[in-house]
Amino acid sequence: MTLAELESLILDRLLEAQVCMRSLDARGVRPSTTTTWWPEIGLSYHEWFKMTVQQLADKIPIDDKVKQRPPRPSAAAISRMEETWGWLAGIRNENARKAVAIKVFAWVHKESTSTLARNMGINRVTLNRRYNAGMEELMTRFCKTSVLPDPADEDLVHHFRPNQAMSNRNIAASAA
Repeated sequence: MTLAELESLILDRLLEAQVCMRSLDARGVRPSTTTTWWPEIGLSYHEWFKMTVQQLADKIPIDDKVKQRPPRPSAAAISRMEETWGWLAGIRNENARKAVAIKVFAWVHKESTSTLARNMGINRVTLNRRYNAGMEELMTRFCKTSVLPDPADEDLVHHFRPNQAMSNRNIAASAA
């Protein structure tokens, strides 16, 4: 496997994890430590009522179907998501870890990375440099272990891949 293919595989898994989080529609307080329970998901009666009132306010006929939600991710996709968040937590440099998370979030939620960078108090070039450092660390880790991650679900990630080209990175020195 080439470095570009490895980078693409890692990026697909990061995108899949973000898409899974977005699709789960988790609400409530999330735990700050590892636990064995999941937060509630789905619409409560009050949320459904608010949505119906909003439809009336927007003059959308009630008999029209409510905007279709994306399908729930499979159990395997959720397991891969949890594994992928572990990879992300393993990036030693906090700024690089944040940059990877911010860029993946921006691609999935169709946000501008430049705007998010400005909100962080940095420019786009700095965000890209930190993102590249985080991706290089992830790629180096997989090169050292020679255990490749499972591929992401193509149906979940193909809409969210960034339009920028993947480039080979010079990580031979750090992988050795």
